[in-house]
Amino acid sequence: MKRTLVIFLVFFTLISGAAVKADERQEQANKPAASHPLSEAQVQAIKSILAESKKKAAPVALRLGLTAKQVYENILSDKPDEAVAERLSKEMKEVVGELVSIRGQSMREAVKVLTPEQKQLLKSEMAKPGAPADLMELIVRLFNIPEK
Repeated sequence: MKRTLVIFLVFFTLISGAAVKADERQEQANKPAASHPLSEAQVQAIKSILAESKKKAAPVALRLGLTAKQVYENILSDKPDEAVAERLSKEMKEVVGELVSIRGQSMREAVKVLTPEQKQLLKSEMAKPGAPADLMELIVRLFNIPEK
């Protein structure tokens, strides 16, 4: 059960884009992108992909929150029900898997928009210490894509 909660928190953080963004790292990440900037069409395509991903993920994230609430209620009850805990754990894994799938699809779609040179730049940035673990976050940061 603890492992499920940890998985929930890790993936929820990744999905929500709640990674720490330091100004210095932001500035450094934008410098290499100047040599291979995105076209306006690429920027619009990635923004559209992000918007669609958020739209798909919203109801799933809501289900995850409701499931987590049920998990907490069961844990805090006078007599936690192991059968309920197992069912909720399974449900949480399925919902998290759905969120990861949505995020993965959006990353694949975004990468398809990039040129080979931009992909290589992205690979180089990913290899740097302290680079974001989330590929979509790195794309947004590296190519300075406005979030709205």
